[in-house]
Amino acid sequence: MSLARNLANLKPSSAGLIGSEDVDTSLGQLLGWSNRVINGDMRISQRGSVNVAPGGGNTLVAADRFAHFNYFGSGQINTEISTDAPPGFSYSLLSTVSTAVPLSGATGYYCQLTQGIEGFNISDLYSGNVVISFWVKSSVTGTYSVALYNTHQLGVASGSRVYVAEYTVNSANTWEQKFIVVNLGSGVSAGSWALNNNCGLSINWNLGAESNRKGNTYLNAWGTYTTTPNFQSANQVNWASNSGATFRITGVELRPGSVITLPFERRDIGRELRMSRRYYTEIALSTDIGQNGGNQGAGYSVYTSVYVPFAETMRASPTILQNFGVSTNDVGSLQYFATVDGYLVKHGNTNALYTYLNGTAKFSAEF
Repeated sequence: MSLARNLANLKPSSAGLIGSEDVDTSLGQLLGWSNRVINGDMRISQRGSVNVAPGGGNTLVAADRFAHFNYFGSGQINTEISTDAPPGFSYSLLSTVSTAVPLSGATGYYCQLTQGIEGFNISDLYSGNVVISFWVKSSVTGTYSVALYNTHQLGVASGSRVYVAEYTVNSANTWEQKFIVVNLGSGVSAGSWALNNNCGLSINWNLGAESNRKGNTYLNAWGTYTTTPNFQSANQVNWASNSGATFRITGVELRPGSVITLPFERRDIGRELRMSRRYYTEIALSTDIGQNGGNQGAGYSVYTSVYVPFAETMRASPTILQNFGVSTNDVGSLQYFATVDGYLVKHGNTNALYTYLNGTAKFSAEF
């Protein structure tokens, strides 16, 4: 019998307290692909510390694969990797309210911490229950909520599906582990759910919102988003409105089943970094890409270029967040291209005597 078949046939002991339908006994569990959250223990931080300024949209934060998805007019939230972590972990993602975010009006302002899971990586779980677990440590006690969408940005896709669940921070500045069980099968009964490299499911930790973004329409039940944007529960605490407030999170998992009986699924650091680089990557380089022969007169042009392959194939053709620094006597015809596989810098004109590239180029294929 093959190793794969032997592993797949393993079942929980009959002396256990739960049935096999409630626990993940899949081959994925045994080979390190039960947890569909990438970098849940916050070990990968290619970007370093990141501040979230006023505005709207997605801001990639200090921990790879995580982002703040916000819409607010003033205030600031700073993010960094912290070594304050619960037993069994070394790092957490720390968000700190540098300047309080006003959330007392009805403009629609809100704050969320999010990770989107690719359809390729979640679609096999669409038919059953999943468990979301995480450790949290907040300076602000009270009721918080987590929202799940079948898209990265609620309302962008027609018929977006929404589910909201609450959890409680009982003690200030104390590590607490939380578990949320969700039936994805009920959610998939309607709407469009990605089976490809688009976002299949996003997990959103709500950090506060104005009153017209709060309500219980989707609390503990899947619903179809129309014009009711209350994706934060009615009881959600406005953490982001507290100047100096801190929110730490680590040990984030999403696994199949209804309970988690095994320790955090920690993949080796090389694998976790490769998985993270599918969505964000950086390239450091210092090189001379040659000269095109100098001034050859009007109508004569020779192209020089350098192509750098990415360490991992990216989820989609990435956005170039930062190009290499360039030193040249003629920058007029520099061109930059990025595909899922690599980065091309092209220089072609009649006057360049030299072209040097240096520094770090940054690319994002996040949702």
